[in-house]
Amino acid sequence: MRSAGENKKHILTKSLSACTGYFYETVEAFITQGQIILTLYVASQAIIYR
Repeated sequence: MRSAGENKKHILTKSLSACTGYFYETVEAFITQGQIILTLYVASQAIIYR
């Protein structure tokens, strides 16, 4: 059986890894959206300055 301190640490580690996973998913989605926006922006600039 784990001590209270170890249990707390385990919960903290678990929630931290969940946060990290969520963070990376968000960043990945943000980068994907950024690439789409950038592509649209570059395309619109190319059309304007043609």
